[in-house]
Amino acid sequence: MSETAGLLADAAETAAGMGRPLFSGRRADGRPDDPVHLLWWACGLVREHRGDSHVAAAASAGLNAVEMNVLTELWTGMPLLSYTATRGWAREATQRAVAQLEERGWVRNGELTDQGRAGRLSIEQRTDEQEQSIAAALGDRLDELCSRLNHWGQLCINAGAFPPDILKRAAG
Repeated sequence: MSETAGLLADAAETAAGMGRPLFSGRRADGRPDDPVHLLWWACGLVREHRGDSHVAAAASAGLNAVEMNVLTELWTGMPLLSYTATRGWAREATQRAVAQLEERGWVRNGELTDQGRAGRLSIEQRTDEQEQSIAAALGDRLDELCSRLNHWGQLCINAGAFPPDILKRAAG
């Protein structure tokens, strides 16, 4: 665990913080000494970096938060508003988001159109591009590190600490 935590923390600490408030705030908390806390902190850094990058990609695509919620639930295969309705948005806001996505040609009859899938894929690709500095810093250790983290994540799922439904985890 110490090695994994150190590798991940080293890679994440080198990433750019500009325009990434959650990542920068988490990084400013300072690097913990103990391996368990270091691993938790490093995973949080990577998560917040990607999250901030994802928000930037969605915003640059002209989407607001509710539209992105709707788009994500449809992207992951959830029925329209099944997830978004649980996030505390006003009913009018969710209806407006659906209408805006329909006007844009991204949603029709409660499902993503080909244009909507392409738009959502583009957001994902732009997010991934912004994460290349962390991946590059891990170099040839990336696959090994992901394998370890996936294994530990599965143990957490098996213990009931995380939801077993991949769609619930994918949606946040």
